[in-house]
Amino acid sequence: MSASRGSTSIAAPEGHPGPVARAVDVVLDPRAAFEAVAARPAWFGTFLIIVALRFGSAFVFYRPDVTAGKLVAGVVFQVVTIGPMLLAAAGLLWVTTRVWGTRLVWPTAVSITAHLYLAHTIASIGVASIAGALLPASVDVDPRDPPFTSLRSLALGSGSLAVRLLGEIDLRSAYAVTLLAIAIRTAVPQASRGRVAGVIVTCFAIRLLAVAWSATS
Repeated sequence: MSASRGSTSIAAPEGHPGPVARAVDVVLDPRAAFEAVAARPAWFGTFLIIVALRFGSAFVFYRPDVTAGKLVAGVVFQVVTIGPMLLAAAGLLWVTTRVWGTRLVWPTAVSITAHLYLAHTIASIGVASIAGALLPASVDVDPRDPPFTSLRSLALGSGSLAVRLLGEIDLRSAYAVTLLAIAIRTAVPQASRGRVAGVIVTCFAIRLLAVAWSATS
């Protein structure tokens, strides 16, 4: 079966790691994870893990009242918010790599984006868990935007554009950029460091422009 036709499969063919193994590798051995992505760009299992982590962390940190309706609504909310965002980010990555001559194929771009988002989610939950253990119980910790990770505290005015932009410059972004560089070099070995850097800088600049536009609109 071709990589593109098998890209939504959860089960792993013989010789290929499944989504859980890839989730572990993307944290412990990113190069191995992205070698598996390059060989077989599966993404659907990774997407389900992201939904489960985001949904589960919301219950752990906020402890809402649980009903069957809330469970279903919560899962649906995660799917309809994460799915389009992942596809948009994958589209940006796919177009940018073509502009810079690295030319990721679409299934690989989607799979790389999903695994980057997974790593970002794991890092966010991990930092939020540590912060929750260290800070007083009266301090609310947001697992989507944990403390101690960004330059936001250096800016004055909670709603200013500077705060929004500084919030994008954080340890999790640096982590994601590092993983993206590994992913592109693994998927497109012939890509030069300059072209890889061009892809990363372009994607991050567009992200900052989007944040600035949303803050001023």
